Amino acid sequence: GFARPVSLAFQLTEDCPIGCRFCHRRQVGESDATREELKELSDIFSERGVLRLTVTGGEPTIPTYKSTALFVLRYAHQKRIHTCLSTTGTGLQERDVRELDGYLDQFLLSMHSLDTPTAFQLYEKGEVAAGLQRKIADILEWSKTTKIIVEVCTVVSRINLRTVGDLGDWLFARRPDLIWRLEEYYANGKQANCRDEFELEPEAFAECLAEMRCRFPGQWEKGQIRSSTKEARLEAPDLMITPQGNFVTSSHNEYSDRGSRNDLLFVELKNRRPWSEYRGYVRTDWKW
Repeated sequence: GFARPVSLAFQLTEDCPIGCRFCHRRQVGESDATREELKELSDIFSERGVLRLTVTGGEPTIPTYKSTALFVLRYAHQKRIHTCLSTTGTGLQERDVRELDGYLDQFLLSMHSLDTPTAFQLYEKGEVAAGLQRKIADILEWSKTTKIIVEVCTVVSRINLRTVGDLGDWLFARRPDLIWRLEEYYANGKQANCRDEFELEPEAFAECLAEMRCRFPGQWEKGQIRSSTKEARLEAPDLMITPQGNFVTSSHNEYSDRGSRNDLLFVELKNRRPWSEYRGYVRTDWKW
């Protein structure tokens, strides 16, 4: 029988208007899939028992890809797969959030800094990234009246370590109920060349978490502040399918060209994260 990878990420595109310097996505240079090919992939995911699908990039909400991203999420939902959109929110508008409320379980929003000088250190296109704060604020506001679960992911590095608490203040002031995930920077993929500039000193991440526990005791006790060390990410890597149906792990960057979508690496996929770890990220109002 096939292994059961309960959660997969699907990389819709490698294009991104921001270019996080610490991005761990591997650039595989594949062509985009057609909508029929995307439906075929979603059918395979469903047949092989995938329970949760994250649409990611690059940036899946830029104008060239936004309608396709929504199409994939809507089709996956119709196949009774729980859905997540991993995004900086760059191309989203309020009407998109209203539509997504009909078939999206979770927003996974990327936000790593509040101040412009830090943004220019973190992103290849700092002038674009500097406007992300306003867009994230809009999405947090627009989603208040929806049932979409909102999680914000912050990669903690030497560059933004001292400002992480201020970012938490800003986020929880706007959405006290959101989930905030802190991920320790690790040198891999595109970001490997930034190790000396970004990598934390030993114990620095643990000290950061201890500070957040004291600073946000209510959210900490409720489990709203979650974390991933670099060791944990390497132990249980994210499993990602590329636009042409090939397989890559985001933390190991193992890449396998299978030549055929029907030969996806479902036998070899060994996601060590049980479904219980994902239950907090899926809506119950679907009743399935």
